[in-house]
Amino acid sequence: MLNSGLWKKSRHPNLFFEFLTWIGFAIGGLNDYISILGFMGPIFLFIIVDRLTLPLTEKHMKESRGELYE
Repeated sequence: MLNSGLWKKSRHPNLFFEFLTWIGFAIGGLNDYISILGFMGPIFLFIIVDRLTLPLTEKHMKESRGELYE
């Protein structure tokens, strides 16, 4: 079920790959020193996902699915 394999290590793979996509855009936009600011978007995305989205999702899943989610 969902207790083995990749899912056991990564409960939210869609968020991980969204983050990788934005990192790829930032890398693709590198051409001088000021373009390093392109990494601010992925950094803010990581902070929002890590501090807001994941805790809320985990809380909702535990409430709605109980022990099946744990």
